[in-house]
Amino acid sequence: YTNLSEADPGHPFDADLNISGKFSLLHLIDYSTSVQGKNLIREWFLNRIPDKETITYRHNILKELISLRKFKDKLLLNSRLISSKALDGDEILRRIGDVQDVKKIRMLLLFLLCLAPINFALFLLYIFGFIPPYFYLPSLIYLAVFYFNNKFTSGLYDKSIDLEENAGKFVPIFEFLESYDYAGNKYLKELCSSFIQHSPSMFFKRIKRIISALSIQKNPFYFILFNAFFPWDYWFALKFEYLKQDIHENAGNWLNTWYSLEALVSFAFLKSHHPEYSFPVICEDSIQSTGRDYVFRTENILHPLIPLDKNVSNCFSLERNGNVIIITGSNMSGKSTFLKTIGVNMVLAFA
Repeated sequence: YTNLSEADPGHPFDADLNISGKFSLLHLIDYSTSVQGKNLIREWFLNRIPDKETITYRHNILKELISLRKFKDKLLLNSRLISSKALDGDEILRRIGDVQDVKKIRMLLLFLLCLAPINFALFLLYIFGFIPPYFYLPSLIYLAVFYFNNKFTSGLYDKSIDLEENAGKFVPIFEFLESYDYAGNKYLKELCSSFIQHSPSMFFKRIKRIISALSIQKNPFYFILFNAFFPWDYWFALKFEYLKQDIHENAGNWLNTWYSLEALVSFAFLKSHHPEYSFPVICEDSIQSTGRDYVFRTENILHPLIPLDKNVSNCFSLERNGNVIIITGSNMSGKSTFLKTIGVNMVLAFA
């Protein structure tokens, strides 16, 4: 699933530290199945300014995710069963965002709803011989309004099917996150609150009901019968637009939560596969935690892209801003690898 795009040559350390591209840090860590989840991990890696609050928040979720093996596996399984290609959440937002003129549809529907019972009453009075066929004129008006505004109803069944097929790809993921028991996982539950508060499954059930109602468009007999005395198509055209608006209001939150989960799950798997890895400690006052005024300190750091049996751990510290460290040694002795090890570990710490 990983998109092995080339590193950004204009970025200060993307290429030098092998953050993106083939056999990169992103390639090693990325478990995401969406384009946006992948981009989010890369965005976290290329961040140059650490934020303690953000890092602490991610740590809290990660510490819960690390032990939730079934949650991680099911999330990935549901995602990968959907498509053999990376999923694009922006595509569903584009389709849902294509909203018709709801105000115009509502006005047409109200007019036709007022006209329909008049037609029906005049028709019945004519059938029972009480009046001449006065229903012709209002029926022609009804037909004209219905026909000349059919851009709002034409192909509506196909459009609803298209929405279900594209939005429906995400149903297994969203329903899993909606129904999962988050007991004892405070931070994960908070992250997934949009699925709990606004149930995605209810919206997708509404799509199915609208598709069922609009299926008459494929049968000329039922189409004429259902629309003759009631503006059936306009009624469900309005419902369809309202549904798209409701989904659009929530889909952004659902998708963004899923992208964040994909990124966090990727980091959680890294920790699960390498229990010896540690979380970074970011201190406002390093004297309180270390006894010395360190600006930057590491213990036994390794390069994550080097096999463990060939890896050499090192310790390194900077005690004051402005210090200069000179690293010497013969060719091929590991100077560049040591520098990259420090850099990559800083990237991981910032992320």
